[in-house]
Amino acid sequence: MRKEKHQELGQEVQGKKGMGKQKAVALAASLAAAAVAVAAAGCFLAGRGRPAGGDGVILDEGMEIVPDIYKVQDGGVLLLDDRAVDREESAGGKEDALKDRNVYFAGFMDAVLSKDSTVRLENLPQNGDFLLQYLISDKDSGEGVFETDLIPSGQCVVWTPGETLEPGTYHLEFLMVPYYVDGDGNCSALTSGSNEVCYQIQ
Repeated sequence: MRKEKHQELGQEVQGKKGMGKQKAVALAASLAAAAVAVAAAGCFLAGRGRPAGGDGVILDEGMEIVPDIYKVQDGGVLLLDDRAVDREESAGGKEDALKDRNVYFAGFMDAVLSKDSTVRLENLPQNGDFLLQYLISDKDSGEGVFETDLIPSGQCVVWTPGETLEPGTYHLEFLMVPYYVDGDGNCSALTSGSNEVCYQIQ
């Protein structure tokens, strides 16, 4: 009888020990899951919530920009702000880009020209990224005589006045209009220059 009671007590003790092991295993699993959650949260904060599978583009100062959408852990999304601009633009835009810069114009003098004589309408190399347009008009009649499209710096358009004008004497105004093109391709006219000449076409 005592032997049976001892066996029952032994089984009860072993059962309690088994339950204790199960609780210990469950507790260890819970702690491991919590550690994984904390690590995942840390990775999320360090990665600024970038979408799964997206490598992104790493910029300076640890900033990370990814195309389209940032996915957030709670199921929501964050979009890139379309009002954001490059730091250079936010600093002053066109005004800063043109600060302390000059436009250089070619000079023209009175001349006697044959029918085949040519005149070089230049955008001087010193103008860098400025484009230049020539608008030539007759001062006496006010009519347009010749005009160019935009000329890059360091290039020229060769004009033959005798092909445009009949033989005679002309008082001409060379209006030179410089243009600045920003990073978005927008073209803005700057302060123009002008030169008046007298041409005799023979």
